[in-house]
Amino acid sequence: MTGVAQRDPSPARICVAGAGAIGLVLAARLAMAGNAVTVVARGSTLAALRAEGIVLGDREGSRLVPVLAASKPEWQPQDVVILAAKAQDLPAIAALARPAIGPATMVVPAVNGIPWWYFEGTGGADDGRVIEAVDPGGRLQALLPAAQLVGTATYITSERTAPNAALTFNPLRMTVGPVTPAARSGAARVAGLLQAAGIATQLVDDIRTAVWAKVIRNLSTNPLSVVAGATLREIFADPLLAPLARATIEEARAVAAAYGATVSMDADEVVKLGDVRTSMLQDYERGRPLELAAIGDAVVELARHKGMGMAHTCDILALARFRMAKAQALAGNPQPLPQP
Repeated sequence: MTGVAQRDPSPARICVAGAGAIGLVLAARLAMAGNAVTVVARGSTLAALRAEGIVLGDREGSRLVPVLAASKPEWQPQDVVILAAKAQDLPAIAALARPAIGPATMVVPAVNGIPWWYFEGTGGADDGRVIEAVDPGGRLQALLPAAQLVGTATYITSERTAPNAALTFNPLRMTVGPVTPAARSGAARVAGLLQAAGIATQLVDDIRTAVWAKVIRNLSTNPLSVVAGATLREIFADPLLAPLARATIEEARAVAAAYGATVSMDADEVVKLGDVRTSMLQDYERGRPLELAAIGDAVVELARHKGMGMAHTCDILALARFRMAKAQALAGNPQPLPQP
């Protein structure tokens, strides 16, 4: 099944739950392709979406894209539900979107880091294992049916510039694949819809290796970008930062290999993205919670499960946590220092 997705010309009913930078880009592109798209949002974002739609700026220019918007899905089950939320917000957004998920709905978590579903349907001793860093107590595992899950690795660099506005100037790419064999046909449909929406989409059988490739890139850049205040180009060009990033890459690649995934990472491809501020750096600058659990702690948890250490990674994660806690204290909003 691996290969470039075939365009799916038939329109679909799609719910995008979450109106962050990635959610807005996906919702806008899918709506422009003729799909019936509803965005689940709240507050000023909901009001702006209802008044104007999505303001999308990309390499083709700027445009207004009309979409439906709702605070919660009170409609019939959708063909596709995309969960476009930060990992720490996923349980709440998934519970909110649950009424839109029927027995034939494909659920597409467009999330960073190691996903909660990683061990679903894998067989062997770890089959169904809960990853506590991202799904304490298995809440998501119980809420969302594994047979309807389409995994993703999303390569979309974007920034939300207003409650209903997003900018993205690099090529839009995604890799999708079934989490379990039961989701194969649904994954092909999702891939076709994304391809028809102008997102270069690869359809793969082994979505877990694709996830590792994205996780390793995020882990080597996002926490370090917060510690150093650096862009992607700066991280791999700076003689002090580059060795730290590469050490993290090697630690994470070793963990991936322990789980059967062989991953290569070309830092030059990351540098080509330019002076891009990672999503984690953007969150830090805006005082938002950081996705350290999914991007970092989950990998460390998997490493420890195999009896492996990740010394460089753990140090950088600790520094990122310290910097976030200090920023919150200076802003007059002190929080307990979050623990891995």
